[in-house]
Amino acid sequence: MKTKSVCLTACLMIAMGAFSQTSDTLGQSSGGQLKIPDSLIKLFAHQKDIPDSLLQKYKIQTEVPDTSQRTLIAQYRSSDTLKDQNSEASKPPQAKAPVKKYDKRWNISPLLKFQAQDFGMLERRRMGYLSDAHTLSLPDRSTLSLAASVYKNFSGHVSMSVDIGAGSGRVTGSDALVSQAEKKFYGVGTATLYLHLLGAKYRLQPFVAAGINYLMGDGAYMSAPVGGGVKFSGKKIMIEAQAAQGYAISKNIANTMMYSMGAYIPLKRKKDEEEESRRNGDPSITNITNNYYLLNADSLKKAAEDSAKLADKLARDKADKARAALDPDDPMNLPAAVKEIVYFNYDQYSLTSSAFAAIDQVVKKLKDNPILNVHLKGYTDLSGSESYNSALSRRRAQMVFDYMNSRGIPAERMIMSGYGKNNPAIDSNDPGTAWMNRRCEIVIFEKR
Repeated sequence: MKTKSVCLTACLMIAMGAFSQTSDTLGQSSGGQLKIPDSLIKLFAHQKDIPDSLLQKYKIQTEVPDTSQRTLIAQYRSSDTLKDQNSEASKPPQAKAPVKKYDKRWNISPLLKFQAQDFGMLERRRMGYLSDAHTLSLPDRSTLSLAASVYKNFSGHVSMSVDIGAGSGRVTGSDALVSQAEKKFYGVGTATLYLHLLGAKYRLQPFVAAGINYLMGDGAYMSAPVGGGVKFSGKKIMIEAQAAQGYAISKNIANTMMYSMGAYIPLKRKKDEEEESRRNGDPSITNITNNYYLLNADSLKKAAEDSAKLADKLARDKADKARAALDPDDPMNLPAAVKEIVYFNYDQYSLTSSAFAAIDQVVKKLKDNPILNVHLKGYTDLSGSESYNSALSRRRAQMVFDYMNSRGIPAERMIMSGYGKNNPAIDSNDPGTAWMNRRCEIVIFEKR
């Protein structure tokens, strides 16, 4: 509580004690109704940080049997976003760069998973000079197959796939030559567990893998492939390739080298769409508590109305002054100027997925037309202090500046400014619309 509030509270408590001692006399003289001076009532109503216990005490002392004269003369609306800006609890948390979570979607490969089991490469090691596998082509010493596959990530480092398909080729045992085996058709079933070596934020991820592989024809041939590979994860496609040594589990198959490559299509879940919608929405919505104070004082109502009119006039004058002094050389005044807008989450300056797409379009325009420049103008919503919002708006403009610069736009073609709470798109702090003020305007204009 501020020093001013402490002093005011002490004065009110002393005044209440004095009034309580004379309440009988006042009650008799005023028909049972306690009369409080207008000046004290005005201070009482306009000080929003009076303790609840003192408010309750005041209400009890002024309560009278006749409630017909009581009217609602003030409503104070409070929420988490309207705390004292100088207190530690009111300061927004330090903005952090977003951490990319692992992809929770199912990935489907409809007969786009290719697999080759090469029995000839390891046969020379096993059979010595008796092996003639080096004289055979890859299709003649292998089993080639196509499979439908399902792939799922269980964490940022662990995933699994299951393949079912069919193929043809030669399968040999540990005591026979692959050249002497007969070509046949086989059913193929594979289950593989992957351990990724990098975090989920990297699209290109190396991995180690182990699994079980079945070939089913005139018999069941089972081996355990152990190896490694690499995976590329995009928004609309995932590609995975690996090489492994298949260790024989059943006696009717020899050790083999196994190669596979698959293209997967991610399936978007309804839950993922809901989560994305929430991330792109306004995260600053808070529960609002309405506190009602009932006072029997006509003079207080008039004082509140006068105070509201004065505050409204001061706010309009301040907004007009800010707009008049804001960016007098605005490039939007030029005839050929156009504007793109990217939005930010509450108290954040990191770019969202939709922001990247919008900025990429601007980058393309600037690369196609070298006479174009941009002015990056950062803004915030209306909550928080002026100094904090001014710094946050500059960080938002700086983030767009750095990204465009990394995409090949030189710094001399960009102007960067931060305006804080000035020039809001929506002159309101309503959580349902305040997100429109958390923005960076990208003004594209021709340099003169």
